[in-house]
Amino acid sequence: MKNKIAGWLAVCALSIPAAALAEYPDKPVKIVVPQPQGGGFDLAGRIVGQKLSELTGQQFIVENKPGAGTLLGTQLAAKSVADGYTLLVGALANIAFNVALYKALPYDPRTELVPVALVSSVSFTLVAANALSVKSFKELVDYTKMNPGKVNYASAGNGTGQHITGAIIAHLTRMPVVHIPYKGAQAVYPDLMNNVVQLFYDNSATAKPHIESGAVRALAITSKERSKAQPQIPTFNESGLPGFELETWFGIFAPTGTPKPVMDRLRTEMAKVIAAPDVRERFERAGNTMVQKRSGPETEAFVKAEIDKWSALVRQTGIELE
Repeated sequence: MKNKIAGWLAVCALSIPAAALAEYPDKPVKIVVPQPQGGGFDLAGRIVGQKLSELTGQQFIVENKPGAGTLLGTQLAAKSVADGYTLLVGALANIAFNVALYKALPYDPRTELVPVALVSSVSFTLVAANALSVKSFKELVDYTKMNPGKVNYASAGNGTGQHITGAIIAHLTRMPVVHIPYKGAQAVYPDLMNNVVQLFYDNSATAKPHIESGAVRALAITSKERSKAQPQIPTFNESGLPGFELETWFGIFAPTGTPKPVMDRLRTEMAKVIAAPDVRERFERAGNTMVQKRSGPETEAFVKAEIDKWSALVRQTGIELE
């Protein structure tokens, strides 16, 4: 009798993951976006959420939770119940940069969050005011050293990708430039056009129309290779910063401890999302590049390496936020 009971319990234990896999998701799933509507985080959450809803027949609802940069929403997702019903849009900023930016980060991306899949990436383009008398990045480096403290670079705010990109490049090249934070990227352009600020490391997609109109001058792009959309812009690697490459990636993360059957289902569905032509078209139209497809363990290893790499570089810049 005892053997029969033991055998029955073993069968039940094996069947639970399969049942969980078959049932998930059986209610709406929340995708936390730790930024306001608009921008790269929100774009990723909404495109992925819509496609997951189509594929699973269950609602994947975006909830924008901005506050304290990306801290509020990221912390909320990291500390949520690990059942697959609260997910997070994670990116280079809230997963890697923040590790070094804050002395007391209220979440640990290494231990409290696990990547489901990365989806897209976007580079930054260094644009300059037309009034600035430089035509290349190398000329810019030389000019700033001859005119220390007289060249400003703008960002969309402290701790943003534009800020950190500018700080890292200034650190690597020893450029004596001054950071001027703004409240959002679009607020920068009127001052850039009027030479109130001279430089801006903007999202390549949003910089593109300003470059094409001639309102600003592009000096270099942070991607590994030249952009197909703007092949005339050299990379930083070509411009005197060998080996430099920075693309901010976006993906879907879950709290650590999410059951394996749920993670397996999410990763299966995310593979379909990434492979969908309409998803690719929407991301590429917005200036994003679809990321290389990786297995779950490969994605986890990549994210860990990114945290180690960029947090170390950010620490070298000396930037700290409260």
